[in-house]
Amino acid sequence: MPSITVKNIPEEIYNRVREQAKAHHRSINSEIIACLERTVKPQQLSSDDILHEARRLLKKVKGNLSSEEIESAINQGRPVKVIDIDSSTEGSQTLSYLPFWSFETLCNPILSLFLMQPWSQGS
Repeated sequence: MPSITVKNIPEEIYNRVREQAKAHHRSINSEIIACLERTVKPQQLSSDDILHEARRLLKKVKGNLSSEEIESAINQGRPVKVIDIDSSTEGSQTLSYLPFWSFETLCNPILSLFLMQPWSQGS
């Protein structure tokens, strides 16, 4: 296998890699290889894999949260962004004042599926 030597690594970065390696029970070399693999060769997940993982994580959630509790948790520490939408568009009054995460959710089908599925299917 080829080898790479990295010189002049800033101490702060080296310390973070060392901490991550320890947390993942890896050598520093193995941690760097894992970081390179994640960066250079991103994992391509199918929509079925993503849905399976979302459902697996959803099963870990204990209890039911109200929509107000969910919104509060999502908004915590996030700024509200006013989205200017043409007033002739149906539903524009609703979208104009939503927090930015809401607009992200509407535009991202995976987020929308993950957040709305438990309520839409009664799961």
